[in-house]
Amino acid sequence: MKVVNAEEFEQLLTKDKLVVVFGATWCKPCQAVEMTVSQIEDQFDFDFVKIDVDASTPVAQKYGVRGVPTIIMFKDGKPAGDVLVGAQPGSKLKDAIRACFG
Repeated sequence: MKVVNAEEFEQLLTKDKLVVVFGATWCKPCQAVEMTVSQIEDQFDFDFVKIDVDASTPVAQKYGVRGVPTIIMFKDGKPAGDVLVGAQPGSKLKDAIRACFG
């Protein structure tokens, strides 16, 4: 999972499908989610990225991130599907991704 800044994130929004993990370096549940994502991301044909909320606060605020980790899926540049807050098991994350992207 690639870590991106606000500018890189805006460029990635041009993609059809994108899964974004909002997190922080000090957040232990975020580290767990990163491990989960690393185990499942090769099963999907789109990008998974991480945004550090401390380094990109305006982006986090724009999408209403109030706690970390928060996972938001984007379809055609807009949030889509369920927003997942907190550490998620791989099965729940995969189900949410499939529900969002079909």
